Amino acid sequence: MTHGSSLFMLVIGSTVSILLIILLVVGTFLLVKAVKKTRREPKAAQPIKRELLIFNPPTRVFVEFASSLFGFPGMGWILSGKIVIGVGLMSIVPSFIWALLPVYAVFSGELANDPFTIVRYLPWMALISAGSLALDQIITATALRKQAN
Repeated sequence: MTHGSSLFMLVIGSTVSILLIILLVVGTFLLVKAVKKTRREPKAAQPIKRELLIFNPPTRVFVEFASSLFGFPGMGWILSGKIVIGVGLMSIVPSFIWALLPVYAVFSGELANDPFTIVRYLPWMALISAGSLALDQIITATALRKQAN
């Protein structure tokens, strides 16, 4: 790799990282704003009615696993009616995965040793996020069954 191409890659990486850090800041601001609104107006935090949910719980967990595997968790949470959690995950987590960790890997030299250092933890994140959603879906289904009886 020549000096010019490495400088070009550094400029591109820095630009993308700065843009994703801006996404992190905006996402955090919107998440805090949404949480404050739900505290002021409890009606805004009510779950979505079961009739309006598009997918069944296993499909929602699969969607969460697949989106988390690519570094964008939160889609399954949104589909299950947990909008604040889903938007928080979708706005904050990608900023860390695709901005802060690559910058850290480049400056620490880890990227030169192992090019997969940035994505090697994505399966674990997908399992944790999908597992948490599955647990939430089980708890919700149990509560609905008790409420129906």
